[in-house]
Amino acid sequence: MLVFLSGVFIYILYFAVSLFSNSPLFANASPVSSETMSRMAIVDPFGLAAFFEQCQSWSPALKNSTLLQLKGNFLINRIGLLVFSSALTLLAIRRARFHCTTKKNIKPPLQKAGNQPILPRGQISISEKGWLYDWHTLYSFLKIDLRALLKGLPFVVVIALWLFFLGMEIYSNIDAGMRLPQRYASTGLMVRNIINSFPLFLLSVLSFYGMETVWRSRSTRIYVLEDSTPVQVTVVMLAKWISLCCIALLLITISILQCMVLQLIFQYPKIEWNLYLSLFYILGVPSLLDASVIISIQTIVGLKYPALLLTVLFFALTNSFIGTMLGIA
Repeated sequence: MLVFLSGVFIYILYFAVSLFSNSPLFANASPVSSETMSRMAIVDPFGLAAFFEQCQSWSPALKNSTLLQLKGNFLINRIGLLVFSSALTLLAIRRARFHCTTKKNIKPPLQKAGNQPILPRGQISISEKGWLYDWHTLYSFLKIDLRALLKGLPFVVVIALWLFFLGMEIYSNIDAGMRLPQRYASTGLMVRNIINSFPLFLLSVLSFYGMETVWRSRSTRIYVLEDSTPVQVTVVMLAKWISLCCIALLLITISILQCMVLQLIFQYPKIEWNLYLSLFYILGVPSLLDASVIISIQTIVGLKYPALLLTVLFFALTNSFIGTMLGIA
């Protein structure tokens, strides 16, 4: 999960730096000088700015017949990125430990019982049938799942990434570039940005958290204890589904709070509560269905990563332009 979040953070950071540095990659960026273009061509890790710098003055005939030349800022960019990535790789190799350390288990000496009194054993009657037992079981599993999901560092990173990405999107829409006047930070603008950006991010988060939630007992090797109890499988799966739903609703709530704060910062305190509350229906109900699909695929397939791949394929066909092109979505 941390590897995935690190990749998402680098991607968002790249767009944030490009936005605030007035990169020519954005359509609403103001006209840049040759110095700015040269600077972005050198530091752009993907080399797109260097590509545009080299071919911006080409005619259509040259663009169709001339190959990109490895020279100038494009050459400096590629060499610099190669040196930087090689240095990181060497640093990782030097710091990594490829040997396994085995610890000897030293058994503590046995202590004599002595004259300790023997306590009488009592029988405890447990009824594993009825709605009350199922309710206590559901509450117990739900508490364990929520504690494991919400108290870890990855969830804090998820919230930070989402707040950063959403704030960047809202700021770019309010600013509107030098060709258009600044827009009002209205509730409609905030809600539109949430609706446009939230589904893809939420599907990524739910897919990984759903995989970790379903397979946590296997990873921690306590599934033997769970399987030996008279707990119904439906109750366990219901607890995992509710935990994913709580994550989705919590992210929606955090998004609404951030948008309200941004409205106050941009001096537009007219908050339309009905629009914000409608997000729990517009985005919340599909999130509940997505969580059920993720839990179902992980349970039915029975393999961790193939189920994740099938989940990504399912959402790509039903929630992206790929499904629209194929006539599925």
